[in-house]
Amino acid sequence: MVSLQNVAGASGREGRRRTASRRGGMAAAGGAAMLVLAVPVDASFHFMQIEQIVAGVDGNLRAQAIQLRMRENGQEHVHDTRLIVRDAEGANPIVLIEFPSDVAGASAGDRILIVSADFVNHSTPPVEPDFVLTSLIPEAYLAAGSLTFENPTGTLVVWRFSWGGDGYSGATAGAQTNDDDGDFGVWPAPLPTDGITALMFSGDAADVSSTNAEDYEQRETTILLTRNDGDMFEVTSLDCVNDPDNDADGDFVCGDVDNCPDVPNADQVDTDGDGLGDACDACPLDAEKQTPGDCGCGQPDEDSDGDGVLDCDDNCVNAGNADQSDSDGDGFGDACDECPTDPEKSVPDECGCEGAEVDADGDGVPDCVDNCPGAGNALQIDSDGDGAGDACDECPFNPDRVEAGEGGDCASAPDPDNGNDNEGDVDNDNVNDNDDDDDNDNLSPPSNGNASGGSSGRRNFGCGVGMTPLIPVVVAGLTSWRRGARGLIRRPRCRRDRRSSQSG
Repeated sequence: MVSLQNVAGASGREGRRRTASRRGGMAAAGGAAMLVLAVPVDASFHFMQIEQIVAGVDGNLRAQAIQLRMRENGQEHVHDTRLIVRDAEGANPIVLIEFPSDVAGASAGDRILIVSADFVNHSTPPVEPDFVLTSLIPEAYLAAGSLTFENPTGTLVVWRFSWGGDGYSGATAGAQTNDDDGDFGVWPAPLPTDGITALMFSGDAADVSSTNAEDYEQRETTILLTRNDGDMFEVTSLDCVNDPDNDADGDFVCGDVDNCPDVPNADQVDTDGDGLGDACDACPLDAEKQTPGDCGCGQPDEDSDGDGVLDCDDNCVNAGNADQSDSDGDGFGDACDECPTDPEKSVPDECGCEGAEVDADGDGVPDCVDNCPGAGNALQIDSDGDGAGDACDECPFNPDRVEAGEGGDCASAPDPDNGNDNEGDVDNDNVNDNDDDDDNDNLSPPSNGNASGGSSGRRNFGCGVGMTPLIPVVVAGLTSWRRGARGLIRRPRCRRDRRSSQSG
């Protein structure tokens, strides 16, 4: 370790101080990725060092800290800037933090402290940082990699620290405002994680970078972290003041705050939020249970109806039925089954309890209440109110008929004697009304008992010679009259034939 510290010699530090005075006139260097043009001296975050890096404490890789330092006044505007780590090839970037806000302190030499959540157990007093890392430097990146402080768009590397010597093959370029030639170089060793160690920039706040190998030293004595307001925290080994066993499970979490004190779980994940870590919680998704019990995880061991059968096994959770009788075997006990003999139903539907609720015509109305079970009619319109829907009623405006008579007759009443022509015999002369006085031969009308009948032609239905009856027609519930040669009128109204009027 001493040899690594000696690399940062006095000559290197003196060179940095000399070149710091020349930073304003440096031109842009070409060829290397992310080398940038000169930035105005009053830029709000451009003059910043990565001053200190702690990659682990006593082997705990979840205890990490990064400290930035302002090289000039007015560098507090870090909102949306980022710390990014890359692997040994300078690839696969991971954003450790995108700063959610600016800081208050803005003087040259002021620090910005960013630590991992676990660092609280490795500092005295317990650290209260400016920001908390949202990701950690992965173990796979510790041998060789690169850490950068970048602008919000990722187009400018303000400061870079790379490590791993020849094991690192990625970019080393950064802003010339912080390194005269824009090449920050590489630290010759991996990031240290054992004991209490830190890599620290050995120059002053105003100094620019020379190379990472010359600029940084590995410190193993007192490591102090400084917050933006100047408060300081010393890095310490795990010190569990209130835990006499001092972390019995060795997960770097003190037993008095460890949610699984006997099972290692450095991440302290507690998915159901019940205070017991997933690593030792037999029901990690059930906040009400930490062991399965009789009903298993996710179900309480309760007996709501007090019948001696737990709800998870009770076929009537809210109705006491210790015998669990279930006559139809549908899983609902008779005590709470409204259709105890119908295995297809536990509550009656529109068709009751027995039998399936069938909808043969697919109109959404069960056959048991469908006024046209064989014809789709979701609206169930029944204009004449006879119980047969219009969709299957041949006489939808005559409540006395569903099937039309001969020739589509819907006006008259159905044939009481079920004659083939579907007409009646109102005058009881044994001659069907459809054939009665059909030839207009001036014989007596049907109401007078005309048994002689007729052959063809119009019937006058009791209107007399030269008269023709008006037939009632029901349309949408309104009665009108029309001239007609068919149908039966109980109280006929008559009109004189034109031929009779002209001849008279």
